[in-house]
Amino acid sequence: MVFDTHRHVSNTTRTLSRWWNERTTDGVLGRDTSPPAETWASATTVPERFAGLALGQAGCAPPSPIVQSEIRGTTSDGIELYALLIAKGPVIRAHDEVKIVWRISAGGPLVSATSPLGTPAKVTFGPVAHGGDEWGIGYVFDEPGCWHLQFRSDNRAHIWLVIEP
Repeated sequence: MVFDTHRHVSNTTRTLSRWWNERTTDGVLGRDTSPPAETWASATTVPERFAGLALGQAGCAPPSPIVQSEIRGTTSDGIELYALLIAKGPVIRAHDEVKIVWRISAGGPLVSATSPLGTPAKVTFGPVAHGGDEWGIGYVFDEPGCWHLQFRSDNRAHIWLVIEP
C-alpha cells in the first residue's frame, strides 16, 4: 500500500483528541463507533481502556499495548505519549506502509524507528505537525520483529511494536 501523502495528511489534520472523541468507523484497524469513556489522560490518569495493561519494554517483552489502533507509550517523569496507527489491517506486516500520528506532552517532531538489527525504518513522509503536541509520520518497516520507536532524545518516551512477516 502506498499512501497519497497529501490526502492522508489532510485527512488526519484534525487533532487526535477530536478523533478519539468522534470515533468514526472507517475500516482502519477495526475502529468502532462507540464513544470512548475518556479522551487523553492527564499525567496522573491512565485511560480506562489501558488500565491493567503492561507498558511496552525493550525487546517487546511485552510490546506496547494497542487498543483499537491506539498505543500507549512507555514514558517517565510525567510525560504522556499516545499514538494512533493507520495501516492496512490489524496486523502490521513488514514492507507495508504505516502512518503513525502521535501526541506527546513534552516533546516535538523527534521520532526514530529502529529495527531489531539496529537499522532505521524507511520514512515515507513527515514528520508533519498536526497542531499543538500532535505529529504524523509515514514508515515502512522492512523486517519483522520488535521495532523500537523513540520520541525524545533523552530516552524518556518509547513505543515497542511487533512487526509480522
